Amino acid sequence: MDHIEHLEFNPGEGYYSVHLDVKKRYINPLVKTSSGRAERIRILNPEADRLIKEFLSYRDSEWGAVKLM
Repeated sequence: MDHIEHLEFNPGEGYYSVHLDVKKRYINPLVKTSSGRAERIRILNPEADRLIKEFLSYRDSEWGAVKLM
C-alpha cells in the first residue's frame, strides 16, 4: 500500500475502496460561570461556538481507496 486516495467517486476495479459517512462527535461542556450559573461553553465563548460549527460542517471526500497490487 502506497497511500490512501480520497475520491468523490468509486474508482471501481483495481482498487479496494470504502464509502463511509462517519458520525461526528463533540462535547459542548457545561461550565460554571463566575456568578455561579452553569452554561454551555458555546453560549459563553464565540470562538468555541465557531470551532464547533466549523467541525460540524467539515466534509471529507466520499470515498477512500487503495490501489490493489
